[in-house]
Amino acid sequence: MALYGDVLLGSKAGENRILLNIGGIANLTFLPADGNYACILCTDIGPGNTLIDAACRKYFNKDYDEDSKIAFNGNVNEALLKALLDHPFFKESSPKTTGPELFNLSFVADAQQQ
Repeated sequence: MALYGDVLLGSKAGENRILLNIGGIANLTFLPADGNYACILCTDIGPGNTLIDAACRKYFNKDYDEDSKIAFNGNVNEALLKALLDHPFFKESSPKTTGPELFNLSFVADAQQQ
């Protein structure tokens, strides 16, 4: 369980900490300075690498974007970014969970239609 490891390895008495994990789905763990387990928060925050990995497989025949070479050659599509961020998931209260069943290439295609 990631939370258990986060507490054991990431806590530091007297210091609030946030541990960010950007995997397929990005998540964070908040560890309070006072060590109060009731105040620990662990939540998914949205797609990490899952969208770029899916795009790499579909459009570039690669498993992932090594060293961000593909991403660095692109430009930000502000309208698409806004449509993606308008998804209800980002307005939900934490803690919340998600996965590739929501954040996939269909998610992007739907946002492109807005």
